[in-house]
Amino acid sequence: MAEEVLPGELYHSGNKFIMQAFKKSFWTVARYSMIMFSAHIITGGRNTNTLRLGTKKQDFLEGRGKNVDPPLNTHTDDLPLMARVVSNKRIAGSSSSGDEVRHIVIRHYGKMRFWEGQKIGVIPRGVDSNGHRHSAWQYYVASSRYGDNLEGDTLSLCIRKPPKQYLEGKREEDLTAKDICSEFLCRVKPNDAIMLTGPFGKELLLSEEDKSTDFIFVASGTGIAPFRAFLRRLFAEHTRISHAHRGTTLLFFGVPNQNFLLYEGFFKSIKLNYPQQFGRVYAYLRGGINKDGRKVFIHDKMREYAEEIFMKLDRGAHIYFSGSIKMMDGISIMFEEECESRGIDYEGSIEDLKKNGQWHIVVMSTKGNH
Repeated sequence: MAEEVLPGELYHSGNKFIMQAFKKSFWTVARYSMIMFSAHIITGGRNTNTLRLGTKKQDFLEGRGKNVDPPLNTHTDDLPLMARVVSNKRIAGSSSSGDEVRHIVIRHYGKMRFWEGQKIGVIPRGVDSNGHRHSAWQYYVASSRYGDNLEGDTLSLCIRKPPKQYLEGKREEDLTAKDICSEFLCRVKPNDAIMLTGPFGKELLLSEEDKSTDFIFVASGTGIAPFRAFLRRLFAEHTRISHAHRGTTLLFFGVPNQNFLLYEGFFKSIKLNYPQQFGRVYAYLRGGINKDGRKVFIHDKMREYAEEIFMKLDRGAHIYFSGSIKMMDGISIMFEEECESRGIDYEGSIEDLKKNGQWHIVVMSTKGNH
């Protein structure tokens, strides 16, 4: 399935590009050209000409620093934020099979301040069989703090709809809070009211202190959400952080098959503009076979890049994991075996990475929808 064009995403065809929600009148193009020329001078010739989204600098939501804490728990279950759905688009899978992933944009009117790598909670509409309001479920935000529209008043979620075969025959009490919330989100329509809580979490925040830091992102399924937010901030927005960033980013992404290459158009755009700074490696979990006839998993792909990964980590790179517990099982074994082959103490090495703030991991239960 071809990925749907999302608001604010940039797609290239040769030397031409198409930007959603961006009308190219003569004066708009002239203003855009001046901004890009200025960015070229400021960054010493770094390629910023074609990927940057919008025509104005995003600086009104900055505030990161050693003495600045991320926003937390601004909106609670008792006092949730009433927001509105902007759009709900299928970006992978098919509605007929009931196995699909949707990109949902929600307008919070500038009242949900968050940082990249944080979660927000969603309270499904309605009540359970006992007449109680449904419990909230937390999702990692798939947009930067500026949102897909770059105005700072929306956020985006990447949600997998619970497959039909998973839901068949199940009573409501058999479903997890995640199942109920994800099913609700996949059915919302533009202008629907939606209750939000949060933001939550500090364990997955993007390290921005050293502008030359290398990043390694490892995701499976909708675990790609926070990394889309990171990549927009690092490569696609007019922020001090993005224009100053000099490090490299390597993305490992495990997907069921090629129909589930989420946000592939955006990743291609980054690769086109920053071939020396960005690389992506896919593991197809259904049908991917190596030369020995075994299935290929994310840890197999990481093993192929083990030398580069260990070199980057030795030089201070930050590695982030976002996916299922099962994903981490194979990755842990891979790291242990690679450490042993290099004469490195595995447990001590991981502990050092954690102490240095280089090791960031969030995993989700495989129970229910992921």
